[in-house]
Amino acid sequence: MLFYPSYSMKIYDDFIKAGYICGAATHPEYRGKGIMSDMLNESFHDMKKHGDIISILIPASVALYKYYAAFEYKPVFFRNQKKYHKNNIVKSFNIKLDSIDDINKIYNLYLSFIDKQIAAVYQTAENYQTVLKDYMNAPGELLYNPEVG
Repeated sequence: MLFYPSYSMKIYDDFIKAGYICGAATHPEYRGKGIMSDMLNESFHDMKKHGDIISILIPASVALYKYYAAFEYKPVFFRNQKKYHKNNIVKSFNIKLDSIDDINKIYNLYLSFIDKQIAAVYQTAENYQTVLKDYMNAPGELLYNPEVG
């Protein structure tokens, strides 16, 4: 299984088309037989045919970096996931945090953030709202600092 939707990617003030590899998986019984390599190579051909300039992905684990390096992928950032409690953030950083559930306002905050980045994958309003609806159904709150915007 392999998905590769096309996104706009912002690099400085320009936007380019980028194929985003996601959902890449092979059933354990079929691993080591070149199936994923074939799927990736076919996706590269399709992306090029559809005008994608680059292909991007976020490996599901650190162990996969070496695998994807064989296809000339290079790490450009690393991610770290942390859980925060609203009260700890407010006390530690002396900032105000408010809950937010207005999808349009959240998307506008996202656009404001993306505008300040050197490089970023640009999400359309429709895609971003789909992700936000999923988050809103999960436990916890979406928070923002109203003083920053």
